Amino acid sequence: MKHLLFLLFLILSVKFQAQDVIFSQNFLVPETLNTSFTGAIRSTKIGTVHKSQWHTTNFKTNSNFLYLDTWHEGYKMGLGISFLNQTEVASTYSFNQVNFNYSMAFQLNDTWFFRPSISAGFGMKNYGFQNIL
Repeated sequence: MKHLLFLLFLILSVKFQAQDVIFSQNFLVPETLNTSFTGAIRSTKIGTVHKSQWHTTNFKTNSNFLYLDTWHEGYKMGLGISFLNQTEVASTYSFNQVNFNYSMAFQLNDTWFFRPSISAGFGMKNYGFQNIL
């Protein structure tokens, strides 16, 4: 029991910090926020979003998001794939991630739906350590 309490204390005391790419007009591609929107419009769609920050400085950051999703009416499910790429010019940091998305739609009453989803993916980071002085 002591070991379990110590492990629980250790896990709760660790502070995690992360920063995800946030696109300023995410309502145009809601999959960037939540994978439950995969197949939400009940058709097939494909698109891309690009964001460039600090483009006049040496810390230029580019972010690209590419997605494809479709809806299968017979199974009441959406399937999709998305790709995220982020690069920073100064440090040559790069991040690539591909996700496979699955969502289902359950109608609770005339106006309410429940849309759970699962997303599985693979990502790779390169910090560009060769450019550090």
